[in-house]
Amino acid sequence: MADEHTKLRLALGLAKRGLYIAPLRPCTKLPYADESWSHMRTRDPNVITAWFRERPNMNYAVIGGEEFVVLDLDTKKGKNGPAALESSALDVEDYSDAIKETFIVTTPSKGEHRYFKCDFPVSNAHTFGRMSGIDIRGNDGYVVGPGCYTDEDRANNTVEGE
Repeated sequence: MADEHTKLRLALGLAKRGLYIAPLRPCTKLPYADESWSHMRTRDPNVITAWFRERPNMNYAVIGGEEFVVLDLDTKKGKNGPAALESSALDVEDYSDAIKETFIVTTPSKGEHRYFKCDFPVSNAHTFGRMSGIDIRGNDGYVVGPGCYTDEDRANNTVEGE
């Protein structure tokens, strides 16, 4: 499990590259009670550092904002998002170059979060065409940040792990 310093370093690095960060409750992928991640999201390193100092063991959300989209590739409930993306991308000429330059995070369920730079804001979607297991997280959604730990919580679709 990543220590607090490592999580902070990862969050600050993502914010520096143009992604937004918001606080999440420890061991979950849920915001703190009475807080709106969409109103709190920031790239400000001072605010992010203060959250980590004031909220021991917090997780953090990563929001694509206006410049990024995150493909959330699931591998649970019979889905295989990474395989679906790979098989559909065979017809795209420059896909292999995009993958080489893409930040990929493995999730506790052995899925992936793949970060892509965009020229425009992207909306959320729970499907990507007809491909099963691919969710899109854009300006209106988030993924749990790298280095965070979650407990198993079936009601909130959380698998235990980093």
